[in-house]
Amino acid sequence: MFDAFLHNLKRILLVIALSSLLSVLIVDLYLHDSLEVYAIQSWDDNQTSHLQHISHLVDQQLNDALQDLKFISEQPEFQELPYIGEIDLSLNGLPEEIDGDKRRLLESFLLHYKRFSVLFILTSTGDHYISHPFSVQRSLKKYNLSDRPYIQRARQSKTSVISNRFVG
Repeated sequence: MFDAFLHNLKRILLVIALSSLLSVLIVDLYLHDSLEVYAIQSWDDNQTSHLQHISHLVDQQLNDALQDLKFISEQPEFQELPYIGEIDLSLNGLPEEIDGDKRRLLESFLLHYKRFSVLFILTSTGDHYISHPFSVQRSLKKYNLSDRPYIQRARQSKTSVISNRFVG
């Protein structure tokens, strides 16, 4: 009778152990899936927040650059292009010694604001008037930019336009 009791006890313990093991496996699978979902959601939230921050910084930098350009365009030296008739196509704009006031202001602007490496002053028809620094003006491959979509949009809207990136 004691052997039968031990045999039944072993069976009961085996059923309990198997049930416990099965329960642990089920809980493990559930927790693993929950942790994976949590980890993926957390990563996604983190990346979204990071991208929103970067987007905000880019927007702020673009806005600052546009404000800088607006400031310089409002200077008295840039209210007219008095030497438009002296544009030299072989130089892609004015000779270096002409309209020095604009060149000095552009140089001061580049040194002070440090957002730009080159600045272009274009005529209303898209021709280069001055490119600063002059070494850039001399190396230009294309004299007239009127066919560029961002120039056309700016001309039509009479507002600042930000182009897509381009290699230049």
